[in-house]
Amino acid sequence: MNKDIKNSKKHLYYFSWHGISYVSAQVSSDIERLLDKGEEVYLVSCKGKLKPCWFNMEGKESKCRECRLNQSSNVVLKDKRLKKLFIDDYFNEDEAQKTLKTTSLADYKSISDIKNLEYHGVDVGYAALSSYVSHTRNNNPSFNRAFRDYFDRLLLNQVMLVHGFEQLLERIKPD
Repeated sequence: MNKDIKNSKKHLYYFSWHGISYVSAQVSSDIERLLDKGEEVYLVSCKGKLKPCWFNMEGKESKCRECRLNQSSNVVLKDKRLKKLFIDDYFNEDEAQKTLKTTSLADYKSISDIKNLEYHGVDVGYAALSSYVSHTRNNNPSFNRAFRDYFDRLLLNQVMLVHGFEQLLERIKPD
């Protein structure tokens, strides 16, 4: 076996910002550099089940299509050496919904409660809250039905990401 291939490292990137060109350019540059060094690179992105996301906080299908178009037109992401995976293939939304309903994740009544929500060692409440505040600039939301419905969806996405990455990390075992 070639010594360089034997000693190459596995890298795992999760990227859901394909609609933001300067971020996409930086990630593409990093991936290209690693591929040129002979490293094994996995790029994980979304097929559209994780709505809303940072690029598509309204959860519009048209934004998902734009994101997928940007992915498919990126020259670096077309590189045959890059291993492309979709997080959507590694979680079950029904199981995640069940998790959300059968755990204390949906039992929040305050921002402090949200910040303390943890799932499998991941601060899912803080992650969802960060996205919400960055998008809305509202760090003191009213805990009405509209907020809870939207925020529960953000939490569901966090649970799906945790489930998906648990599966991916077990499968790929990156360095």
